[in-house]
Amino acid sequence: MGIITDQTIEMDNLLADIRPERLILTVNRRLALELKGRYDRRQAELGHMAWESANTISWSDWLGSQFQDLVEQGNSDQVLLTSHQSRILWEQVILQFDRDGSILRPSSAASMAHDAWGLIQSWNITTQQLTTSATGETEIFLEWASEYQHRCKSNGWLDSAVLPKVISQWLDEGILTAPAEIILAGFDEITPQQQSLLELLQEKGSSISTLTAAELPATATRFQAKDFAQELEAAARWAIKRLQMNADARVGVVIPQLAEVRSQVETVFRRCFHPGSFIPGSLNPPAVFNISFGVPLQQCPLVVDAFLLLRLASGNLPSGDLSRLLRSPFISGGSSERQGRARLDAFLRSRVGERSMSLDTLIRKGHEFSNRDASGCPLLLQILESYRLRLDHLPTRLSPQKWLDEFNALLNNVGWPRYESLNSTEYQQAESFKQVMNTFQTLGQLQHSMDLIEATARLRTLAGETLFQPKGEETPVQIVGILEAAGLRFDHLWVMGLSDDKWPAPASPNPLLPISLQRNLKLPHASPKREYEYTVAITHRLLASAEEVIVSHPESDGDNDLRVSPLVAGIPTVTLEQLDLATTPDESKLGFGSSHLERLVDDMAPALAPGSHVSGGSRLLSDQSACPFRAFANHRLGTKVIEDPVSGMDARIRGIMIHRVLEKLWGMLGSLSGLQEMDEPDLKSLVTTEVESLLAQLRSSRPETLAPRFIQIEQERVSQLILEWLQLERERTPFSVVSLEHKESVDIGSINLDIVADRVDRLPDGKHLIIDYKTGKLRYRGWFEQRIEEPQLPLYATTDDTQVAGVFLAGVSRAQMAFAGVSESDALVPGIKAFTTTRDGKVYTDWNDLITAWREHLELLAAEVLNGHAKVSPKNRSRDCEYCPLPALCRIHEQEDSEFGEEGA
Repeated sequence: MGIITDQTIEMDNLLADIRPERLILTVNRRLALELKGRYDRRQAELGHMAWESANTISWSDWLGSQFQDLVEQGNSDQVLLTSHQSRILWEQVILQFDRDGSILRPSSAASMAHDAWGLIQSWNITTQQLTTSATGETEIFLEWASEYQHRCKSNGWLDSAVLPKVISQWLDEGILTAPAEIILAGFDEITPQQQSLLELLQEKGSSISTLTAAELPATATRFQAKDFAQELEAAARWAIKRLQMNADARVGVVIPQLAEVRSQVETVFRRCFHPGSFIPGSLNPPAVFNISFGVPLQQCPLVVDAFLLLRLASGNLPSGDLSRLLRSPFISGGSSERQGRARLDAFLRSRVGERSMSLDTLIRKGHEFSNRDASGCPLLLQILESYRLRLDHLPTRLSPQKWLDEFNALLNNVGWPRYESLNSTEYQQAESFKQVMNTFQTLGQLQHSMDLIEATARLRTLAGETLFQPKGEETPVQIVGILEAAGLRFDHLWVMGLSDDKWPAPASPNPLLPISLQRNLKLPHASPKREYEYTVAITHRLLASAEEVIVSHPESDGDNDLRVSPLVAGIPTVTLEQLDLATTPDESKLGFGSSHLERLVDDMAPALAPGSHVSGGSRLLSDQSACPFRAFANHRLGTKVIEDPVSGMDARIRGIMIHRVLEKLWGMLGSLSGLQEMDEPDLKSLVTTEVESLLAQLRSSRPETLAPRFIQIEQERVSQLILEWLQLERERTPFSVVSLEHKESVDIGSINLDIVADRVDRLPDGKHLIIDYKTGKLRYRGWFEQRIEEPQLPLYATTDDTQVAGVFLAGVSRAQMAFAGVSESDALVPGIKAFTTTRDGKVYTDWNDLITAWREHLELLAAEVLNGHAKVSPKNRSRDCEYCPLPALCRIHEQEDSEFGEEGA
């Protein structure tokens, strides 16, 4: 709908003649601040030392100020609902009607109802119009709306969507006085509701003008980028170049759907404008660009940690969130106990392994950690126990006002947010969160009481709806969304993302209102035609907003090919080279004084003295075989991976459980005869008892994760596996068990290692069989390569004082219940033939020749360790690097792919 005004006024004329009686109403707050800032700059340029501020205010803020003035003067006792309060009221109404629970997401339905109500009011839609073309959804909505209005009237609440009508009524009754002069700025369209109010203001004596700006002789060109990443970086480097040519230039970058890509936009612009700012220890540079769309306050680090504390008060925290909370700098001791809390985090991940954890469990495990770690983190435990004590006295339900007091007390109890250590942005986040909490207490008008979980959820929703934008000085580069760009003028403007799938945007009518009515009245997003007409007007406005305009679009989005929007397809194209972009330095070289670096290849670690003891046991040689650097990092530098707990039991825990049960069982059985003499019921009872005992221990250490039903299922699974394995053992020739999990120190190639054999059996002839239990794949073919893979059993075989007759992997799993390995003779274990009769055995003269070859190959690996050989050289890159946790340390991905073949160096 067009704007009925008395005249238009040009921007420069307005800035030269702003008077207090001139009320400038803008389409949004950003434009109001922009006009005020431009007026202030002009006054300063004229040499004025003081001046009266321009009377600029957004439309919605002006309506709110008129209402607030009347309330303060005692002319109204109504309460104006915030948008959040309104949605809560809609949700309460919907839940009243949803007796059968058929609405899966009442909060989403409330948002749709809130939006539908706003459209009805903005477009002056009557109930008769709705009922004439009502759908089933509309009829339901009308029932909701009737109850919503009834509750508002009964409680003296005023919905902001009807505020223009109330203002009109007060103007008509003479309670409000019409301003002498009104200037409208940045309105691409006026709703019927706004039009009615403006016409009444004219009747009451207001002179209404429209702010215009002379269309600039724009030179528009179009750039087609490969993808969004190239498009975004090109826009950033283009903006830098414009500032290099003119430091006083006003540069704009308009991005549709800015909220969805804000994080990526900030990263790219920061990297281009402030190269090196990501280097640890670098100072924050002065801001050159500003992104209009803030981030939800709920996502700001300081506020995230506050909600983690409140969630810990009401239930379990997932391990990742718990780790973040332990390392938070915003609670007491965050700096002084930083290292101790990091060690506690590692302890909880690796030793405890709970997927989630309650406050009580955290405190208990924290004390266990303190008994292991002398320094520990006593302050953390002290504040957690004090936190727990306060929670014990919390009532079940409280009003929002009372919950505000409790939330403040709980957060203060742990020292959040440590104001003395906050930077400017963090301080603003804390203050913004205080305002959100003050808004939260006003929910008491709608809901008298709630429990802790609901109160926390309501507060979180409020913080999620509050956008945080740090305050700072005005910047020459403005990055804005389509709506925020209304009325803004630039020297140079880049409009991104104008592909045909987004420009015009797809239609998205409100599902609660009749679609035919929405299309007839041309409501926003009602139809493709409505979106097209609106986008045409926006495009025309943007192309006239600067002397130089670049429009761009990506030609692909992942696997999807994109086309240029037809609205800008006729604009002449420009190549990347013709854009005249600024160059940015190589960020990888910014930490050094010069780009001329000396390259030094150093693959050798300090050598060890002969006879040195090295930690890691057989895993040291296994890592040395796979990649020398991995062995050096893991066993000499002592790198450790901080594990992520998993649901239930991971493969490692399941493997340990099988090992421990079999160790206990064979400690009691002692030999094949001991197994054969036990009848099936007694054996089953024994296995069940041992498995139950072990699972009970695990349950006590991980009560949050290992629920009773899970333990019952695991009990049955493990018991059945063990019984099936023992049945296979019954088929063996006679043996006796001589050692279980026996640790000993051995020498190999002038280094000393500690090794542990799962189990060693003695045959009637005195020879040994070495057995290693596996619950995963049985891999032993690598034993016959020069760089032995998985050398654990070959190492045992070459260092055993007694002659060894076989080494076997024992597969105790549902996937493979069998022995695998090598044997001196046939039938020592089921399924294994004499080694010399197999394909692998053809290259050896006899069994002793294999043992000798193993010793030689293992001594070569040990010699590499002794000499400090630590080259980044994976034996099989595709396999050995796939799950290796060290790429950030060895930086193998920075090497040329041609340096490594598919199968190794």
